[in-house]
Amino acid sequence: MPSRIPPFDAEMRRRLWWQIILLDSRAAQLSGLSVDFQTRTYFDSQLPLNVNDSDLYPEMSVLPPDVEPHSTEMIFCLAIYEGVRFINSQALAECTDEKLIDEFILFLRSKFLRFCDNAIPVKLLTHRVIKSVIAQTSIRGLQARKRNNGVDSTHHDRETLLGWNIDVIESVNSIYSTKCLQPYLWFLHGTFPFEPFVHVLLELQR
Repeated sequence: MPSRIPPFDAEMRRRLWWQIILLDSRAAQLSGLSVDFQTRTYFDSQLPLNVNDSDLYPEMSVLPPDVEPHSTEMIFCLAIYEGVRFINSQALAECTDEKLIDEFILFLRSKFLRFCDNAIPVKLLTHRVIKSVIAQTSIRGLQARKRNNGVDSTHHDRETLLGWNIDVIESVNSIYSTKCLQPYLWFLHGTFPFEPFVHVLLELQR
């Protein structure tokens, strides 16, 4: 009978798993691979706790309770994980109306954005990244609805997509141009949203 994983080790594995998922997803995207039904199950794993690092230690016998307001040191990571999990979910892939997207955006606003104190660098970073996640989610949602409903994109759809892609670019530019956020650029270098730039260039060409 295998021994039970200690609480501290279990939490560290969750944190490590979600970072691996981010890197693996990015590598697949850069290689031109899409997320299929089987790999979507990878994003069903339990998220790390919303607790500060100081609340975790190897000798602990039980994990601390999850903090409901997302105002801990994990706010940035959890916001990213929630966005990645939703964008790669089967529910979004099968989306046929705007309600699903609206509910997720409301979730991001109530769970994260309202706790983002822009005077604190990591929370300012979280605020701007969530703005980008909202735009990218809206893009994926519109594309899924058009595909699943068998409807061609209209001129209004193209204008809407262009606006959302510009929102992503502006969010990224605002991060790169903000002095207090420079220590976090190492993370953004690996997640640079090249697709919105390509989309905008193609629309300008058209």
